[in-house]
Amino acid sequence: MQLIASRLRKLREKEDKTQEQVAEALHVHPSTYKGYETAYRRIPVDVLREAAEYYGVTLDYIFGLTNIPYALDKRENEIARKYYALKKEDQFRIQERITTLYEIEHPLKTLKDKKKEK
Repeated sequence: MQLIASRLRKLREKEDKTQEQVAEALHVHPSTYKGYETAYRRIPVDVLREAAEYYGVTLDYIFGLTNIPYALDKRENEIARKYYALKKEDQFRIQERITTLYEIEHPLKTLKDKKKEK
């Protein structure tokens, strides 16, 4: 339950919303919602479903079953299906290529770069 509470808090903070704003959107009392985020209260399934819709994430993400907050579309599901049908060594090669491409697009910042940002 702590993970669910933590995910709800992080989603709210990412959207820069107050607990009162989210409580209103989910049709619960602000103190009730605060209890959800602190894991003091159990969260009804219908409230979790509304929260997922409100934030545009999956219930799997809120429950901690995945770290990917959004559902895959049809094309992404097809890519995933093909990836898992490959041999492990081929999956590893794809992982290496993705990492390389990602690092080209998002280079690691050096200490010198971080000082420039300040």
